[in-house]
Amino acid sequence: MLFMMNNIKEAVVPIAPIAVLVLIFQACLGFMEPGMLPRWIVGVLFAGLGLFLFLRGVQLCLSPMGELLGAQLIRGPNMTMWKLVLILFLVGVFACVADPSVVVLNNNVKAAAGENMLSPLLFTMIVASGIGLLLIAAILRIIWNVNPATALGVLFALAMILCCVAPQSLVPLALDSGGVATGPLTVPFFLAIGLGFVSNLAGRSASTDGFGLLGIVSLGPIYGILILSLFGKG
Repeated sequence: MLFMMNNIKEAVVPIAPIAVLVLIFQACLGFMEPGMLPRWIVGVLFAGLGLFLFLRGVQLCLSPMGELLGAQLIRGPNMTMWKLVLILFLVGVFACVADPSVVVLNNNVKAAAGENMLSPLLFTMIVASGIGLLLIAAILRIIWNVNPATALGVLFALAMILCCVAPQSLVPLALDSGGVATGPLTVPFFLAIGLGFVSNLAGRSASTDGFGLLGIVSLGPIYGILILSLFGKG
């Protein structure tokens, strides 16, 4: 019951300030038509309910499943480096495809299809593959004990170089696509994988080695789209 109350609080707190602010604007400016206000209120209630159900799902499924998967990547029988790489790539790809933020961004890509943008299918494939590959890189950083600041510095520097040499028409799309790695599904799942992995790795601390994973993974879509554009596919 306590968990339920905490989830209700976590669902209400983020939405309430925005709802109050919109109502204040409506009272002062009247920017919504009279018939639109009731629909907006219903939408806010649905958003709160959806957020509550999502948070329950994270607690009951996503986080425990991610931690279990991360632990099995260390403790699993007959686990080899090649198996580890393959599993991480597939997890990154399918988690990305399932994330709602990919659908939202993909719809915008469809709307811009007449402007010689990437096709929605190609966009999804590139973004998902980039996340899968950088998830591998993030876990290898933990295994090889590479300093997080060094790893992020090198990877971000490479991303800046790619932004300078790639066709500028695709740079904004590439940068926005990095947000897919911090979607509502991928964030708790990837964090749980990292923490579960580190907690079963001898001599490592969850507070210092378990984080930084999302910063690396978020560069995957950026790399994918920018590198693809260098080969004239944009």
